[in-house]
Amino acid sequence: MLYSIQNMARGIFCMSEMKKKIADLMAQHSLKRASECAPKDATQEHGMESRADGEVSPVKRGAAPPDGDASPINGDAAQAAGEVSPGESLDDELRRRRRTLLDLSHRLNLRSGAEWAQEKEALAARLEAGDFEIDRVIPGELVGDEESRFFLVRRDYPLDHQQGDLRLGDALQCLSAHVAFSACDPALADFNPQTALFMDTETIGLAGGAGTVAFLVGIGYFAEDMFRLDQCFLRDYDDEEAMLRFLAERFTGCGSVVGYNSKSFDLPLLRTR
Repeated sequence: MLYSIQNMARGIFCMSEMKKKIADLMAQHSLKRASECAPKDATQEHGMESRADGEVSPVKRGAAPPDGDASPINGDAAQAAGEVSPGESLDDELRRRRRTLLDLSHRLNLRSGAEWAQEKEALAARLEAGDFEIDRVIPGELVGDEESRFFLVRRDYPLDHQQGDLRLGDALQCLSAHVAFSACDPALADFNPQTALFMDTETIGLAGGAGTVAFLVGIGYFAEDMFRLDQCFLRDYDDEEAMLRFLAERFTGCGSVVGYNSKSFDLPLLRTR
């Protein structure tokens, strides 16, 4: 019960904050409620006027009232009533408000129903044509067999390639004793950067159902006189088998794995898959 009351209180607070923001926005752009712009007499809104005997008769737009002692509402009358800014005609006021609304729609990236439908149809056509397939965006190749294939992007960099403050080849000069000490792992006393595999993963945010899946796995390693970067991308879940086979071959030939949080996350994830 207390939990429900607390949730209700939070909802009331959020609604009041939202109303305040809307009111501030309306004041900033000189907007009015529909009720404030409506005629004072509700019967005039429907083009009718009341008679003393309770009957109603149609009132033509722009026609004078039956008694003839008043003229229809015009820009001057609206300005006198405070509905138009001083020195501004009714038409100018309407144009100014229209510009304000259009500017607000542009800032909020609002679209009409017709525009939204057109964009949806155009997007569906591009999807059907395969415009967003990765092989049309990034140069690469499909690796695998007829049952399962993934998209591979391979880049080779020279050892003198500058990455930040260091060159890639500088990693070959590291001492295994320093690596073992910094990692607090004596098993790395025989660490060899030449046979190390550098890796990282990008995963989907779903933990249930099929489980967490790595849709992108990047591995880097030294090959001869260069540093090779392989990026393995899943176009769909069917590509995972081919990618895992490819990665298994690379892991088998490496002496150690280097990564950020790979020992507790990346490697257990790939083993589970």
